[in-house]
Amino acid sequence: MRRERGQALIEFTLSLFIILALMIGVVAFGMVFYTYITIDQMARRGVSYMLDNAQTLAQWNSEHPDQIDAPLIEYIKSQAGVLNTTEPYPMQIIISPPPEERVPGGFFEVTVRYTIDAFAFRLPNPFSADEVITVVPPIRLEATAGSFFE
Repeated sequence: MRRERGQALIEFTLSLFIILALMIGVVAFGMVFYTYITIDQMARRGVSYMLDNAQTLAQWNSEHPDQIDAPLIEYIKSQAGVLNTTEPYPMQIIISPPPEERVPGGFFEVTVRYTIDAFAFRLPNPFSADEVITVVPPIRLEATAGSFFE
């Protein structure tokens, strides 16, 4: 009887670790998938905003040369939901071409890059006090959307 109780405890412990590992994996996959869906929508909505407000944005860029595409970038960031929108890390928004190269009939593109650092794992380097060893690197996601000007 006593031997069986010990066996049950060991089986429960092993099963618990496997179940916890699976649950953590499901949550991690969910976070990465949510992030990708969000940045994809941000890029698409950024292109849509640009196409709907091209003349207003061109006027803004001519009046504020130090803040190129600021309303567009702020609009894209407003679509981020719970994501951290700090630039350049973890989020980077790239708008191309630059305003002076945008012409009717030309191509316009918005790229949103995002780095998920939640699962990154680093250890101190025993041979150098200034360096770390990256065991699990950060996850980098990128979404691009584009369209032609009318």
